[in-house]
Amino acid sequence: MIFYYYVIFLILSKVFCILCVSSLWIVGLYYIMTEHIFGEQVRKMTIGILKITLYAPWVHSLKEKRMEVRKITQRTENKFHISIAETDYQDLHQKIGIGIVFIAGDGRMADSVMDHVLSFIGGITEAEIIDVERQTEVW
Repeated sequence: MIFYYYVIFLILSKVFCILCVSSLWIVGLYYIMTEHIFGEQVRKMTIGILKITLYAPWVHSLKEKRMEVRKITQRTENKFHISIAETDYQDLHQKIGIGIVFIAGDGRMADSVMDHVLSFIGGITEAEIIDVERQTEVW
Protein backbone atom coordinates (compact mmCIF):
# COMPACT_ATOMS: atom_id res chain seq x y z
CA MET A 1 0.00 0.00 0.00
CA ILE A 2 2.85 2.39 0.80
CA PHE A 3 4.28 1.59 -2.62
CA TYR A 4 1.11 2.87 -4.32
CA TYR A 5 1.22 6.09 -2.33
CA TYR A 6 4.85 6.52 -3.31
CA VAL A 7 4.00 5.98 -7.03
CA ILE A 8 1.10 8.45 -6.83
CA PHE A 9 3.40 10.94 -5.07
CA LEU A 10 6.00 10.57 -7.87
CA ILE A 11 3.38 11.03 -10.60
CA LEU A 12 1.91 14.10 -8.91
CA SER A 13 5.35 15.59 -8.37
CA LYS A 14 6.18 15.07 -12.08
CA VAL A 15 2.88 16.69 -13.10
CA PHE A 16 3.61 19.57 -10.73
CA CYS A 17 7.10 20.00 -12.24
CA ILE A 18 5.67 19.97 -15.77
CA LEU A 19 3.08 22.57 -14.81
CA CYS A 20 5.74 24.75 -13.20
CA VAL A 21 8.01 24.52 -16.23
CA SER A 22 5.18 25.23 -18.65
CA SER A 23 4.00 28.18 -16.57
CA LEU A 24 7.56 29.54 -16.48
CA TRP A 25 7.71 29.12 -20.25
CA ILE A 26 4.46 31.07 -20.62
CA VAL A 27 5.75 33.78 -18.28
CA GLY A 28 8.97 33.93 -20.29
CA LEU A 29 7.06 34.18 -23.54
CA TYR A 30 4.95 36.97 -22.10
CA TYR A 31 8.10 38.74 -20.96
CA ILE A 32 9.55 38.53 -24.47
CA MET A 33 6.31 39.76 -26.01
CA THR A 34 6.30 42.78 -23.71
CA GLU A 35 9.41 44.11 -25.45
CA HIS A 36 12.21 42.90 -23.20
CA ILE A 37 14.81 40.20 -23.65
CA PHE A 38 17.49 39.86 -20.98
CA GLY A 39 17.01 43.46 -19.87
CA GLU A 40 17.32 44.98 -23.34
CA GLN A 41 14.45 46.50 -25.23
CA VAL A 42 13.42 44.69 -28.39
CA ARG A 43 13.53 46.76 -31.59
CA LYS A 44 10.21 47.43 -33.18
CA MET A 45 9.61 47.62 -36.90
CA THR A 46 8.51 50.76 -38.67
CA ILE A 47 5.93 50.55 -41.43
CA GLY A 48 6.25 53.23 -44.10
CA ILE A 49 3.16 54.21 -46.08
CA LEU A 50 3.43 56.51 -49.07
CA LYS A 51 0.55 57.66 -51.27
CA ILE A 52 1.49 59.51 -54.44
CA THR A 53 -0.84 61.28 -56.87
CA LEU A 54 0.54 61.99 -60.34
CA TYR A 55 -0.85 63.97 -63.27
CA ALA A 56 -0.04 62.83 -66.80
CA PRO A 57 -1.55 65.30 -69.31
CA TRP A 58 -0.39 63.40 -72.42
CA VAL A 59 -2.36 60.25 -71.51
CA HIS A 60 -5.61 59.98 -73.51
CA SER A 61 -6.68 56.38 -72.88
CA LEU A 62 -6.72 53.88 -70.07
CA LYS A 63 -4.33 51.70 -72.09
CA GLU A 64 -1.70 54.46 -72.11
CA LYS A 65 -2.30 55.02 -68.40
CA ARG A 66 -1.85 51.29 -67.65
CA MET A 67 1.45 51.31 -69.55
CA GLU A 68 2.70 54.29 -67.52
CA VAL A 69 1.52 52.78 -64.21
CA ARG A 70 3.14 49.44 -65.07
CA LYS A 71 6.42 51.17 -65.91
CA ILE A 72 6.41 53.09 -62.62
CA THR A 73 5.37 50.18 -60.42
CA GLN A 74 7.68 47.56 -61.93
CA ARG A 75 10.79 49.72 -61.94
CA THR A 76 10.19 51.03 -58.42
CA GLU A 77 9.42 47.57 -57.03
CA ASN A 78 12.53 46.08 -58.66
CA LYS A 79 14.81 48.82 -57.38
CA PHE A 80 13.54 49.16 -53.80
CA HIS A 81 11.87 45.78 -53.08
CA ILE A 82 8.70 47.43 -51.77
CA SER A 83 4.99 46.76 -52.23
CA ILE A 84 3.48 49.15 -54.76
CA ALA A 85 0.15 49.27 -56.57
CA GLU A 86 -2.25 51.63 -58.30
CA THR A 87 -4.80 52.54 -55.65
CA ASP A 88 -6.83 55.57 -56.77
CA TYR A 89 -8.27 57.23 -59.89
CA GLN A 90 -8.47 53.96 -61.83
CA ASP A 91 -11.24 55.29 -64.08
CA LEU A 92 -9.60 58.64 -64.83
CA HIS A 93 -7.21 58.87 -67.77
CA GLN A 94 -4.76 61.53 -66.64
CA LYS A 95 -4.61 61.07 -62.87
CA ILE A 96 -2.61 58.24 -61.27
CA GLY A 97 -2.84 57.24 -57.61
CA ILE A 98 -0.09 54.95 -56.35
CA GLY A 99 0.18 53.38 -52.90
CA ILE A 100 3.51 52.16 -51.50
CA VAL A 101 4.13 50.17 -48.32
CA PHE A 102 7.40 48.88 -46.85
CA ILE A 103 9.02 47.89 -43.57
CA ALA A 104 12.08 49.64 -42.17
CA GLY A 105 14.18 49.29 -39.06
CA ASP A 106 13.43 52.76 -37.70
CA GLY A 107 11.82 56.08 -38.57
CA ARG A 108 14.94 57.64 -40.11
CA MET A 109 15.34 54.68 -42.45
CA ALA A 110 11.66 54.90 -43.44
CA ASP A 111 11.98 58.63 -44.22
CA SER A 112 15.10 57.96 -46.26
CA VAL A 113 13.39 55.24 -48.29
CA MET A 114 10.42 57.53 -48.92
CA ASP A 115 12.71 60.32 -50.15
CA HIS A 116 14.58 57.96 -52.46
CA VAL A 117 11.36 56.46 -53.84
CA LEU A 118 9.91 59.92 -54.55
CA SER A 119 13.03 61.12 -56.34
CA PHE A 120 13.22 57.85 -58.30
CA ILE A 121 9.60 58.06 -59.46
CA GLY A 122 10.08 61.73 -60.36
CA GLY A 123 13.06 60.72 -62.50
CA ILE A 124 11.53 57.82 -64.43
CA THR A 125 8.27 59.43 -65.53
CA GLU A 126 7.22 62.65 -67.17
CA ALA A 127 4.09 62.72 -65.01
CA GLU A 128 3.95 65.53 -62.49
CA ILE A 129 3.76 64.60 -58.80
CA ILE A 130 0.87 66.71 -57.53
CA ASP A 131 0.31 65.24 -54.06
CA VAL A 132 2.25 63.12 -51.58
CA GLU A 133 0.99 61.68 -48.31
CA ARG A 134 3.62 60.17 -45.99
CA GLN A 135 2.98 58.15 -42.88
CA THR A 136 5.07 55.97 -40.58
CA GLU A 137 3.71 53.57 -38.01
CA VAL A 138 5.82 51.95 -35.29
CA TRP A 139 4.59 48.45 -34.72
